[in-house]
Amino acid sequence: MMSAPSILWLFRPTLPSPRAQSIQSMNMAHALARQGCAVTLIGNRAVEESLNPYEYYDLEPLPSLSVSLLPGGATAASVLFRARVMSWLLKHPDGIIYARSKRYASQIIPWMSKRQKLVLEMHEVDSLLAEERGEPADSIRNLECRVLKSASGVVTNAAGTLSVLQAAHSTLPVAMASPNGTHRNRVRTTVSTGVGVGYLGSLRRYKDLNTLALAAKMTSLPISLVTPEFETPEANRLRQVSGHRLRIVPAVPYSRIPDTLRSFQMVVIPLSDGLFGRSLTSPLKLWDALAARTPIVGADLPSLHEAAPGAFVPYTPGNSSSLVESIERLATDEALRCSLAETMSPRTWYERAGEVVQFLELLG
Repeated sequence: MMSAPSILWLFRPTLPSPRAQSIQSMNMAHALARQGCAVTLIGNRAVEESLNPYEYYDLEPLPSLSVSLLPGGATAASVLFRARVMSWLLKHPDGIIYARSKRYASQIIPWMSKRQKLVLEMHEVDSLLAEERGEPADSIRNLECRVLKSASGVVTNAAGTLSVLQAAHSTLPVAMASPNGTHRNRVRTTVSTGVGVGYLGSLRRYKDLNTLALAAKMTSLPISLVTPEFETPEANRLRQVSGHRLRIVPAVPYSRIPDTLRSFQMVVIPLSDGLFGRSLTSPLKLWDALAARTPIVGADLPSLHEAAPGAFVPYTPGNSSSLVESIERLATDEALRCSLAETMSPRTWYERAGEVVQFLELLG
């Protein structure tokens, strides 16, 4: 077994923040440190949050994890970020650059020593997403080719992401799929006994929330959206679509997500049937709901079936009648609720970090 590596988590997440990128970066850096790696994470300081990242994400400080937060001001932060990355490269000539950003990976390649390894963590294939939107994709594909050519390995967030990446690029370094997870302190042992239907997260269009809003008009069960975007034009549009049956409320602090999930009888993981929803996602709220033992209604798509086989009631994306049928079935069938709770298998960031460490060992 190789000695514990020094890892630079190459990204600039805002910390602390409820955004998925920030949650994933901080928790994975922490989990890799718990696995014995010496991890450096450089992020942008969230000016609106008074808590430090450890407190916000309910994590214990670790001597093997260095979290460095950049001050406000885009220019100053960029200069400091580059300086700290360069300093790390000089201090760790045998280290691993674990890049969550392809752009940063491209910038760092000329400065790497021959013994340093670049490992890409890819949650998307941007060139294909651009094509799906009808946008120019050549420059994005060139960036992907450039960093893939220099990388020693690739870790994706889902098997679907890896399959799409392999279809888009004929030549890849050694690669593995490793789904996301949640923290071990979020795992509960009993099925939730809350009331109504809940959704926690953003209001992005690929979330199929229009279907959820239409379903709110068709069922007597109360449906709530808990989101940081509760006062946006999109929130108002969804309220109107639902005939003002949809309750949209502010997001809760990160530490309260497990209790909020358990306050509902069930949660919905809605996704549209596009490239992202079908193949490229490993939703953090899915793993949180599995850990909270809150029964799930989810989009009938390969991404969710891969992540949680048999652990949710599927509905047809874009079909509000199908969604209502699944919601009301789960609400009235106690045996189904108990069966789902037994099938739920929460996955932790520590488990994922263990898979990544084993992968890094294979790279030599």
